[in-house]
Amino acid sequence: MLAFNLGDSLLFLYPPSQDSVIQVTEQSYNSCNITDPIFYMNNGNSLFNITQPGEFYFTSGAQGHCENAQKLHISL
Repeated sequence: MLAFNLGDSLLFLYPPSQDSVIQVTEQSYNSCNITDPIFYMNNGNSLFNITQPGEFYFTSGAQGHCENAQKLHISL
């Protein structure tokens, strides 16, 4: 298990022509609903800064990837 702290950053690296990263709600994370993201990143070199405590849910924005476990939940 990894520990994250305020001020940490997450760097998502992926081929931008094939994928993206989205921040979603807990409900969307659990159901792999990628249709209404909170935040959308698609440049292949996406940086997310953790600036406040809370629950953060990320998944791939590509169809079918979330169902194949390409998702991440962070809790601070």
